[in-house]
Amino acid sequence: MGLARRQGAHVTAVTPGGPAEAARLQRGDVILRFNGVRIENDTHLIYVVSLTDVAKEVPVEIYRAGQVMHVNVKVGNKSDFPH
Repeated sequence: MGLARRQGAHVTAVTPGGPAEAARLQRGDVILRFNGVRIENDTHLIYVVSLTDVAKEVPVEIYRAGQVMHVNVKVGNKSDFPH
């Protein structure tokens, strides 16, 4: 069973040593909520993350392999992870 409609931001890569790897996000995950905000698409996620203080730990809701899961992500500084 997949998502009912196109929503969220799709994880296409995880930078080694980055916040996503630390939170154990995986390629293929779909980020549905970031810090309580429903994520519409990849661009929306980038915008919402940009409004979040660096080093703040936030709850993230993801969809993986047919299940909704919850993880915490510590926001990093974009310049530390240029990829």
